[in-house]
Amino acid sequence: MSATRGHDVGASFAAPPVVATQTEIPRARAAVAPVVAFFVLAYALSWGWWVPLAVSGRLVERGDGWPSHIPGLLGPLIAALAVLALTEGRAGVRRWLADMVRWPRERRWRLAVVAPLGFLALGVLVVALTGDLPPAGDFIRYSGTGASVGALLVAVVVNGFGEEAGWRGYALPRLQARLGAMRATLVLAAAWTAWHAPLFVIVASFKGFGPLTRVGFFVGITAGALVLTSIYNGTGGSILAVAAWHATYNLAAATTAADGTIAAVTSACVIFWAISLVQRERAGRPALGGPRPAPRTPQR
Repeated sequence: MSATRGHDVGASFAAPPVVATQTEIPRARAAVAPVVAFFVLAYALSWGWWVPLAVSGRLVERGDGWPSHIPGLLGPLIAALAVLALTEGRAGVRRWLADMVRWPRERRWRLAVVAPLGFLALGVLVVALTGDLPPAGDFIRYSGTGASVGALLVAVVVNGFGEEAGWRGYALPRLQARLGAMRATLVLAAAWTAWHAPLFVIVASFKGFGPLTRVGFFVGITAGALVLTSIYNGTGGSILAVAAWHATYNLAAATTAADGTIAAVTSACVIFWAISLVQRERAGRPALGGPRPAPRTPQR
């Protein structure tokens, strides 16, 4: 999504050029083994909750607090904490925890974090103009939780921090230290998508996806990963920022009310945002931020 004369409409939400302090990544962050250990543990913890539900034939429904897939969403957070504690000690854990409570200072990133709520408003407007609005109660019906505002808010916060403290808060900076922001994001998007696999068996809303919808899910995950990389790097590594974006996105696109038009509008906005970031990267104007991969030393 771009405009003429070399200006992108997504430029306001593009990560700034990398400064020296951001590129000076400690060697521990570029090590492969801890990152592999993180992914293995994140999958084991999450799937350890979800696979038994699948084996038992239980189905997670919207507006029903049990059975629930929500505890499994904490897998990436717990995995990140465990690997950090073992490999980087208290100092690494303290830095990680500090990033979980650090709110962006710049106004543009604060707006970026809550942008999904704007997409929700746009989707509701489209529905209001073209058909009947869903019942108010449908806006609080979310998979694996009771149909109440409190349960919904707890679920999306757990979802946001449970995933983002691991995917972006731990894996992304270590992957992009070796691969650069773009390739690291694509690798992470693939791993993130595969991690969701059991949900297509145990969560009713996922189970109803057809082949084309599943392809669309992968496209949406990849687009979201690009946007989240830009936000994470643009805010100097704020886990709070990416967790809040993830939570507000789920509020906009994952309730019963969002099914159909609202979810489509929200997803389209995220995809266009991601396309704008890719266009800037291809034009040589850094939009994702993060360190560039270190050049390989030629062998003699």
